[in-house]
Amino acid sequence: MIKHTLPSNQQAAEAAATYLSQKVGHNTNLFFSGGSSADVLAALNSVLSDEQKKGVQLFMVDERYGDKGHESSNEHVLGFDVDAYAGVSLVLREGLSLEQTADEYAAIVEKAFDDGQSTNIAILGIGSDDHIAGIKPMTSVQYKAIFSGSLAVGYDWDDFQRITITERALIHMQHAVVFAGASKAEAVGRIDSSVAEHIQPSSILTRMPDVQIYNVNS
Repeated sequence: MIKHTLPSNQQAAEAAATYLSQKVGHNTNLFFSGGSSADVLAALNSVLSDEQKKGVQLFMVDERYGDKGHESSNEHVLGFDVDAYAGVSLVLREGLSLEQTADEYAAIVEKAFDDGQSTNIAILGIGSDDHIAGIKPMTSVQYKAIFSGSLAVGYDWDDFQRITITERALIHMQHAVVFAGASKAEAVGRIDSSVAEHIQPSSILTRMPDVQIYNVNS
């Protein structure tokens, strides 16, 4: 895990995008998150060549359950033309329950990983409460009940019903960037491999093979 500190959000996003553009190959699964990390996805879209985009399948890291395209959904971060990419797998489907949606997305993620030939890349953020993806801090009992086994799960939380890839999926990522604005500096400083993931989900980052954190001066 390597930390980079940049003067502004724009410079941090551009640096992260430049790094990822060097990792994108002819067969790449690119998982993107919502929130402020959308800046990295937008910057990456600007620097990838048309030829590179043809080899990239886009997947979501996490989503907020509801009607397809609802105003709080993370799929809105795709504010650019996706036709240049090999494909896009969004989470929300019409007429499916939370559990059905999560199960369907878990199957999509498993199929993406099963070919054994793709480069798996993630664009992540970090929360001021130390959450990553849609994995919130919670009790050990809650964590085991929700996250055991599957590559993607759905669950009820205080703010949203959430669908997210899990630690099991995150450790499949050969490369990941974490975008952390100035308000997240304390959360970045707290990342600690010795803290259990149910208490501090960001500790999962320490078990991933290549994590580049792009922080902004506070």
